[in-house]
Amino acid sequence: MRIDLYTKLVLTVIALMLVAMVCKSVVQPNSVAAEGSLAGVQSVATGPGVWAIDSRSGDVWQYPTRAKTPHGT
Repeated sequence: MRIDLYTKLVLTVIALMLVAMVCKSVVQPNSVAAEGSLAGVQSVATGPGVWAIDSRSGDVWQYPTRAKTPHGT
């Protein structure tokens, strides 16, 4: 079975377009940004818990954690 010139040309164009798409994403990656409901929330782990601070509204939450200590101490 002989592959004609048209088929070779179409497959070559498809291959070149795929290579161009991959090279573009490697050279110029898309930028990302958080835009959800937790976009301005920062967390800080200090001592026995975790603090969450919303920089937009000033709200502060504390989430206590259990301290894990080895047995016998």
